Amino acid sequence: MSEVSESTNQQVSNPTSTNDVINTPDTENSMVMMWLVNSMDEDISSNYMCYPTAKELWDNINQMYSDLGNQSQIFELKLKLGEIQQDATANKANNYKHRMDEKPRVWCDH
Repeated sequence: MSEVSESTNQQVSNPTSTNDVINTPDTENSMVMMWLVNSMDEDISSNYMCYPTAKELWDNINQMYSDLGNQSQIFELKLKLGEIQQDATANKANNYKHRMDEKPRVWCDH
């Protein structure tokens, strides 16, 4: 489909669909980059505004923060280990108390 431009009296062809205009590699790249940057805290997002492609931006973010996943797993494991150790200590104390309650007393409280 085409239209006649009023200012130049020339025929201007319309794009076949709006997707032809919107889905260019640059547009898609910009949309992904903005999605990544907008999902960050404001404190760090300004550091990632100047990357030329979404791929480079993602690679840098991944490299910078991928170790944090391991650190958080280590932290969680240490917490669980501490809980296990506390439970074991509590169980030992309860077992000791139970054994002591079963033994006859040597003295009497008067």
